[in-house]
Amino acid sequence: MIEKIMQIVKNKGPVLPSDITKPTGLDTLFAGAHLSQLVDAKKLKITHVKKGGSPFYYLPGQEEQLLDLTSYLTDKEKQIFDQLKKKKVLRDAHLGASDKVVIKTLRDFAMPLNVTVNGNKELFWKFFLTSDSDVREIISDLLSKKEDKPQIKKIEKVERKQEVKREEPKVEVKEEKKDVKKETPKVEVKEEKKEVKKEEPKVEEKQPEPKQDVQKRLKKEVAKKTKGLDNIDADIMAKVKELIKHEMQKTAELEPEAPEIKKPEDEEDEFFKTAFDKFKEKDIAVIEYDIIKANNEFECVISVPSAIGTTDFFCKAKNKKRFSDGDLSSAFVKGQSKQLQTLFVGPGDLTKKAQVMLDEDFKNQVFFLKV
Repeated sequence: MIEKIMQIVKNKGPVLPSDITKPTGLDTLFAGAHLSQLVDAKKLKITHVKKGGSPFYYLPGQEEQLLDLTSYLTDKEKQIFDQLKKKKVLRDAHLGASDKVVIKTLRDFAMPLNVTVNGNKELFWKFFLTSDSDVREIISDLLSKKEDKPQIKKIEKVERKQEVKREEPKVEVKEEKKDVKKETPKVEVKEEKKEVKKEEPKVEEKQPEPKQDVQKRLKKEVAKKTKGLDNIDADIMAKVKELIKHEMQKTAELEPEAPEIKKPEDEEDEFFKTAFDKFKEKDIAVIEYDIIKANNEFECVISVPSAIGTTDFFCKAKNKKRFSDGDLSSAFVKGQSKQLQTLFVGPGDLTKKAQVMLDEDFKNQVFFLKV
């Protein structure tokens, strides 16, 4: 089976678990488990780009085919990607504040490099398909514009922490850490479902199932779903059981009673109520919200009226006296991940640096509302 999967990836290029179910006869869980095992064995690599929450799997040497995945980037990510692809190397110091934030999310395409020049370190970004020799030449050209004879001592890869997130197991498997490509040339290139209020429920309220009973039932269900599969490789079986268990824990089957969803107008958090009153003044509707920290921070998706209808925004709210450029940047990244413009809300004022960022770097992308 492993050989068959490897052949499929070799022929097709970057694949999703669903891409190998039909030719192998495996269901999505088993397909994901096999792919995950191949990543563990360093036979496959895994992307940070996702389709519907699922990463792609590919063979070492198929990096060029990752170019086909750029359609899954946000508009802002695509803009920075195109710029990096064209210039091959970008100097971090010459990027705008928003561009610096976005380029860090292009983990499959933008490789960070620390360049030591005349004793000082500086950060550059290399397009992932650019050769080491081209990188050195381009960086020398960039530096020579300001310095007569830049002495590049070394170029080294910046080791980046891999973000490993467990995806919803409907289709996906747990992501494994991506191999950091090590080169050996002379140049060392470095929602809470917050509670639909059940109106006058007529059914008798169920008591929460004791934790021990849930665990027993979970164990039985896992055994039932894996019955007759004793001849499966032990590592694969372990991964499948883990995925089944994770999936079942997320289903209503193991959560007998769904929590009520509280309406925004019924929320008791004082900071949220203050912001919500301001929203009502401006006819802004709250679609969904999440209290991150009581009376201090919340996030929501809102619908803002405009001349041509309504527009959805991601809203980040913080109860602070001063807001920095870092506050705006983190809100911007979260909004980008949802492919929404961002509204930053709070009672405080922006620092001078944050105001410049709002007016220049985040113009028409991030907005500020004082409450």
